[in-house]
Order: sequence, then C-alpha cells, then structure tokens
Amino acid sequence: MVNKLHIDPLGATRQLGKRGALKQATFLQLKKNAELLSVESPFEVLLAKLADLSNAVIQIDYQPFTVDVVNERMLLNHAQLQAHRQKLKDSGMSGVFYTPDLRFRWRTPKGNVDEVIEAKDVNWVPSLGDEYTEKLLHTRALLAQRGIQFGLYAAGVTELYLWALVSNVNKLHALMLRRKDAMNALSPDYQQYLEHRDALLACVKAEPAVSLARLAKRFEMTLWATWHLLIDELVSVDLWCAPLGPQTTVVDAGNAPEEPALFRRSMLAMRNTSREVLCQGA
Repeated sequence: MVNKLHIDPLGATRQLGKRGALKQATFLQLKKNAELLSVESPFEVLLAKLADLSNAVIQIDYQPFTVDVVNERMLLNHAQLQAHRQKLKDSGMSGVFYTPDLRFRWRTPKGNVDEVIEAKDVNWVPSLGDEYTEKLLHTRALLAQRGIQFGLYAAGVTELYLWALVSNVNKLHALMLRRKDAMNALSPDYQQYLEHRDALLACVKAEPAVSLARLAKRFEMTLWATWHLLIDELVSVDLWCAPLGPQTTVVDAGNAPEEPALFRRSMLAMRNTSREVLCQGA
C-alpha cells in the first residue's frame, strides 16, 4: 500500500485551538524576524510579507503582547500574562484582553515608530458602537499613551488569492529570501543585478517607462535579475493591476508621483480609514 503525501500549496500549516475551534496557521519565514512564525490567516501573511519587503520597516513581531483593556495593563510576554491573570483571579477581578496580530517598527525622519496591526476580513470588520469596537478604541488610546500607533487593515480574505497583488508579493518575497543561500552565497540572478544595478537604474531614469524584458535583454541577464529593482524599491509599478511579467513596465521610483514607497503604498490601500479605531496621521 502506497501512502500519498498531500502538500498544501499555501505552505506548511498547523492547527491552533481557540475558544473550542480549530484554526489553521501557516509557518512564515521573514528576513526581519529570526523566528519561524505561525501566522493564523492569509491576510496576515500578506501584510507581513509586504512589511518584510518594505525598506521602511526594520522589525516585525507576531502577536507581540497582550493588553488588559479594563485594567490598562500591557503584558509583554506569556509569563507576565499568566501572572496577571492569576492576580486578577486571586482578587476576584476580571480583565478584557486583546492581542494584536502584528507589530511593525517603521523608520521615519523623526525616528522609529511602532504600529500594531489588526487584520480583518471585510465581513468581520466591527461596526462603530459595538462591543469589539469599544475594545479596540480603548486599546488604541492605551497604546497612544505609550507612543504606539494602531492600524485596522481589511480585505476580502476569500478573494485574496485572486489578486495580482498577492501573486506579486509572494514571488518578490520568495526571490528576496533566495538572494543568499544557507552558505551565504549570492544567487546567480542577484549577482547579475548587483553587477548591473547602476546601469539598470540609469536606463530606467532615461526613459518614461521601460519593460522588464527590455532591461533583461539589454544587459543580457535573466528576467528574475531585473525584479531586484522592485525588491529594493528603486523602481515603481502598480502591484495591484496585473501579475509581474516580461512586459511589466517600471518607472524610476524617484519620479513616481505616488508616495510613500512601493510596498507601504500597497499596504495603505488596505487600511480601513472609515473606522474610528484607526490612528490619524500614520
């Protein structure tokens, strides 16, 4: 008898128990976090990969802490959380707990800024005035006192893998992780890119828009090598409109009218700005 091995195309997963239910999680490797993270939703995976690609993000943490909203306590690790729960139990008190999905540390002209992320399916975004929104509002206020921003991001999770954005981000992120192998040797396409980077950028600057295929042909390199211009955010393109390919045209990021940079811009398109649980000015 032959046992067939079934491989999940979305990656290795594990089952998480939560309130009596089982949730599937994806193991995620990031450049900006040394741990192998167990991320609970495809949307969280997308946001984490965008942040990992963004030159403006210097650190990524998954479920970084827990907040007791009622007692205004921030519990930074499991030991603190367990001790706090026991203290509440011993005193006959109760808490209302919230754990953010992700924390990104952004590099800004005024210094580093932490933003905690709540990633929601659009069908589960809370309505203003309901109990969950009140918890998020109190969490936002508590975090703001500590100089931490709060962001609610929403997407149609069931439609996520139909988006060109997801395909593009997955490919770019995988290529970034493959720049060096386990022996710290550079990949051939990355070597080609580094050798011709200045010339590639000069060519992009000289033309209003140039295709990746034309760049690859001109410098006799693989198409993959030209994608490193995107990974380094030296060029700009609409990651939402179509899958990246030979005919994708790019422009000099310095001349692109959109701000901020490529991957942050893609994230902001999913930020839920219609809700009061969002911080202003982020």
